[in-house]
Amino acid sequence: MKAMTLSAVRADFEKTMVSVCKENETIVIKRRRGAPVVLMSFQAYESIQETLHLLGTEKNATRLREAIAEFRAGQLRHEVTRQHP
Repeated sequence: MKAMTLSAVRADFEKTMVSVCKENETIVIKRRRGAPVVLMSFQAYESIQETLHLLGTEKNATRLREAIAEFRAGQLRHEVTRQHP
């Protein structure tokens, strides 16, 4: 995670936004007065929101943890689904 001052971000806001999206980086913007803020791509934001949604219920979170454990143990299940023409 990269940190920048608000002045540095203001100096070339467009370039900073392009970099954030292109490099998929998150930038913490430090301010003299006020709490820092984070600049991230919309794609990164959506990914975080999806993760929060998927982990939002204990049942779903348990299923995901089990699937990750199976994946790491090499116990992948392959299910064939029938596709309609």
